[in-house]
Amino acid sequence: MSCLPNTQRTASNQGLLVVVCWVIAACAAASCSLNSRGDLPSEVAAGGEAGHDASAGAGGSPAGGSAGMGGVAAKGGSAGTAGTSSGGHGGTLASDASGAGGTATGGSSGSGGASGSSAAAGTGGSPAVCGDGTASPGEACDDGYQDACGSCNADCTGPGTQSVCGDKFVCPETEKCDEGPANGCGVRNNTCTGPGGPCSAACAGGAPAQTFQGGMVGCKGMVTFPDRASLCAAGSVVCTSEQWVSHYNGVTPTYDYWTSDGPLYYVGYIVGGTDLQCAASNNVLVQPTDKCPGDRPMRVCTPSGNDAAGNTCDWTGCGWLDYTKNHWFGGCNFDYTAGALCCLP
Repeated sequence: MSCLPNTQRTASNQGLLVVVCWVIAACAAASCSLNSRGDLPSEVAAGGEAGHDASAGAGGSPAGGSAGMGGVAAKGGSAGTAGTSSGGHGGTLASDASGAGGTATGGSSGSGGASGSSAAAGTGGSPAVCGDGTASPGEACDDGYQDACGSCNADCTGPGTQSVCGDKFVCPETEKCDEGPANGCGVRNNTCTGPGGPCSAACAGGAPAQTFQGGMVGCKGMVTFPDRASLCAAGSVVCTSEQWVSHYNGVTPTYDYWTSDGPLYYVGYIVGGTDLQCAASNNVLVQPTDKCPGDRPMRVCTPSGNDAAGNTCDWTGCGWLDYTKNHWFGGCNFDYTAGALCCLP
């Protein structure tokens, strides 16, 4: 085919002739040829099919500017760039097939941070509770108890009444117990802070023969004066003559009993020729000769002087330091054995 101008060609096909001539020149330079149908070979395909929506590239200027190729392929591959033309001819088309454009995958939009939950509205302070042990606003005191006694009263508005041991009301702040008589024994002690001690003395041989006031007991037996303590149980001691006088409370003895001090002195008077009035003492009352033997002092005796244990008293009914009274002292000289009076220490 000749690329020379032909005056017989019409103006409408002039443009086509120019393009065909440019393609032939490019083929010659690239050693290619038209196929039998006159189509362009695949080697000179310029960047894939022009995208349908892309604008056609502007042709290169005859003065050798870069040949404008088709717009960006619809598949996303970049159009091959044309080579720089020389001598007024269009540059050789890039032979590499245009790369298929990768799909631009946008990164996932960052998820917004969770909205901060609103803080719960603060609740008001708990109301004061009288008796919880904490003096809260509105309370003058709080001893931990809802009662009127102790250091705080029942409604925590001021001091409470003082506890009184022995009033039979337990004030829990200061007392653990408050029952029984105020003698410090048994269920409570003298301060109501715990159990009391034994309420009475005890006999080593079992139950006492008699029980008197003040925890004093009479323990029957038949022992000599030096062995008198053997009749009292552990924790108990032999009573003094003064304790007998204080606690017997007018009770008549049913057995003869030793005391711890064993009155040695006595004084006796005959009244009316038959009645003996006498007194016992640990001190000289009249004269030093009125004295019992050291191992046979006076003791507490039954009205008859004899008891069921086999003990005897040769006299009885004497008063303590006072011959006008009867405190049941007697014995002496010929009487060697007796039981014992036992007391709490």
